[in-house]
Amino acid sequence: MTGRLTVDLEGRTALVTGGGTGIGRAISPGIIRTRIHQQRTPPEVYRELIQRIPLGRDGQPEDCVGAALFLSSQDASYITGQILEVNGGMLMP
Repeated sequence: MTGRLTVDLEGRTALVTGGGTGIGRAISPGIIRTRIHQQRTPPEVYRELIQRIPLGRDGQPEDCVGAALFLSSQDASYITGQILEVNGGMLMP
């Protein structure tokens, strides 16, 4: 894996920076099942959020791994300043 990867899914950020260039690529996760949701989001609110996701389920932390690996790989070396939405279709800009 090339580049540097910083991931904090509970804080809803994931930044991949490339080879000291300072030009970043980011992942914007949607509703990801994490400890923060399990501890702080009331179950009825969580169910309502899931109903808004076109794929019909929450994301798992593993759902972001492929995006992070791709953005930190040589295959993404010419991609700059982009944010990859990993959200099951909940937000499609």
